[in-house]
Amino acid sequence: MQEWKKRTTAVIVLVAFSVFVTFAVLWLSMGSRAKLFRTVALSWCTEDSCLEHAARLTESMDRTVQPCQDFYAYVCGKWKPNADETYISDVAGRMRASLLRANSIILYNGSSRQSSFKKVSATFKSCIERKSEDQASNIKKLKKFMFARGIPWPQDPPEDRHPLDVLLDLDINWGIPVLFKTRLLRNPLVAVVACKEACSDSHGLEASFAAYKASLSISESRALSIFDSPVKAGKVFFLSLVRGTCGTSGEHINAMLKKFPPFAKIYGCAATGKSRR
Repeated sequence: MQEWKKRTTAVIVLVAFSVFVTFAVLWLSMGSRAKLFRTVALSWCTEDSCLEHAARLTESMDRTVQPCQDFYAYVCGKWKPNADETYISDVAGRMRASLLRANSIILYNGSSRQSSFKKVSATFKSCIERKSEDQASNIKKLKKFMFARGIPWPQDPPEDRHPLDVLLDLDINWGIPVLFKTRLLRNPLVAVVACKEACSDSHGLEASFAAYKASLSISESRALSIFDSPVKAGKVFFLSLVRGTCGTSGEHINAMLKKFPPFAKIYGCAATGKSRR
């Protein structure tokens, strides 16, 4: 009799435990499915500036082009620069220019009542409201700076300064990127300038860089002649030719490639496409 009671109790405990485990599994699976199909509330930017940026990006798209055939033309085929903003090469640049104009209006009008803002506004006005004699002096200083950089405009450039050297000097030593930007990496063992794979587009740069996609390197002696300090000379400089998302800077680079000797010769690269270190 006692043996029978023990067996009955064991069966009841086992059934109860099985039911508990079954309900636990069902509850966990239902919770995970609810999380899986739960709608996530997204927060969208509805400010005028966001909508304007989105509209300009949409206007630049050419939907007559198949994106799988020519993605650049699909995204940027209808982008056109304004006649008054020829220096702007993409939609983001146009938005930045619009923001700068809005900020300049705010600064010039001094619309904020904060004392710190008034100081900034006064500084801004002192920069743009210069006297005629100050303007002449500033132009003279600018021409002197350009001459020292090898840009004696409107005179012809010197024959002993290569255009690439001028561009590297402006970007590395003066922080003025024109056709490309240089990036400093912490490696004191090598001093080279290289171009990454992002140098191709649908305007013909891909053909120009087809043989040098892996890496374009300037000779070390030329690189060392560019840097204005031993600290910079002992670092690795990576040079990336930067073009706008929907702009014409690629055409400018193409023009430079056509005007001057072969790109491999400019950089001191081997004709096989392998860079010399």
